[in-house]
Amino acid sequence: MDLPNCLSAVDFVPRYNAHSDFTDVKVDPDTDTAVVICVGNVARMLAIDPPELDPTDTAKYVLPVFKSSKIRKALICGPRSPEHAAFNAPELRDLPKLEYPDVYIDEALINEANLRVEQMG
Repeated sequence: MDLPNCLSAVDFVPRYNAHSDFTDVKVDPDTDTAVVICVGNVARMLAIDPPELDPTDTAKYVLPVFKSSKIRKALICGPRSPEHAAFNAPELRDLPKLEYPDVYIDEALINEANLRVEQMG
């Protein structure tokens, strides 16, 4: 957490959602790779081609940061199994439909997660 440009989702998400307490959070997108330790919307935001954010409710003061970003690869490292992802199945299925990302999903992990969810109830 002490590395330069290491941000918590607790700071990053409210910033792009225009929360007034987070307008001063600095994001430096001057790198080609982002490593995301979570399985959620932060990864989706980094994977989206910035012009696709124009019609969304993403904070207008953040759009230039995303548009100037040099990030072309977002490595998503899930600390837990897929059923704990912070996005829903349709959002996960939509990732490969985005213009730029190559999405590799371990089908065995998804099947194991589905089985666990079915067993729970």
